[in-house]
Amino acid sequence: MASDQAPSDEAKSPESAPPSPPVPDLHLPPLAPVLLAPSQETAFARLHSIATVYFSTAWHHLPICPRLSPLLVAPSGAGKTFLAQFLARTFSASFLRLSYGEWQPMGARSSGHTHAFDRIHRLLSEAHRAVILIDELEKMRPEGGLEWSHCIFQELLVLLDRNPSITSHSSSWQPAALETLRRRTLIIGAGTWQTLWAAPRRAGFNDEPREDPIDEVSRRIELSARIPEELLMRFDGRFVTISPYTAEDFQHLIEEHNRHVPSELRIDLHPELLGQLVASRRNMRAMQELVSQRLLQMAAESPDEIEYDIPF
Repeated sequence: MASDQAPSDEAKSPESAPPSPPVPDLHLPPLAPVLLAPSQETAFARLHSIATVYFSTAWHHLPICPRLSPLLVAPSGAGKTFLAQFLARTFSASFLRLSYGEWQPMGARSSGHTHAFDRIHRLLSEAHRAVILIDELEKMRPEGGLEWSHCIFQELLVLLDRNPSITSHSSSWQPAALETLRRRTLIIGAGTWQTLWAAPRRAGFNDEPREDPIDEVSRRIELSARIPEELLMRFDGRFVTISPYTAEDFQHLIEEHNRHVPSELRIDLHPELLGQLVASRRNMRAMQELVSQRLLQMAAESPDEIEYDIPF
């Protein structure tokens, strides 16, 4: 006959209730607020819509595959990489940036391929979804018959076609990594085309109605032939564009900055400053320099108020 009495403390096995591991006492600083200029907000909204569709399964069995690789166009310092990183974080995706300057030394001239696909394979072997930013597209072209430039250009086309299995160095790709590349890796192209933002209007457009500056720059990029058509056609025809920062953009950023920082780090907002920021054409870099100057001024005036992670 079974006993109705609960087992005594002595009868309990000491292994039946293992001690809970100590919870680490982490004092992590709060995440810094994400500040976007109005022009960045417009671009991010477009990128977010594309990513929402791409990371869904709605298109996986369509007879016509949608074109969901956006081309992000912005002048230097406008925040292309930042927006792509923020997009990846929003969708809990891993992030990788590859630029022409980084791609170039990923191998040797005597080699038939670079090491870019090795990096991509390592990323996708561990990630469920990913965002890959291919920057400096205006430099990605097989110019002058250089073998190395041609190699990089062909690898870029293979990546955009999501078919590394046709390359001689990708036989070691795992099926899961291939599936992630083909179904769950959003590829964003990016470039500055810096001189085209300030280029004069072409003579052929003089008699036509004045275009929106964004549309005009898009047409200049296409007409300049600085990006080969076989590369351009692999992206969505509607460019995602961040325009140079206006006085409204800088005013918004300064007001938001001041709202999140203590009084001693706030920036005095006045028309002369806005004019200087716009004239600099440095976009977010101008804001970063402005914040740097404010911190240096604070360090000079009140060094005791500066906090350090490690005491001196």
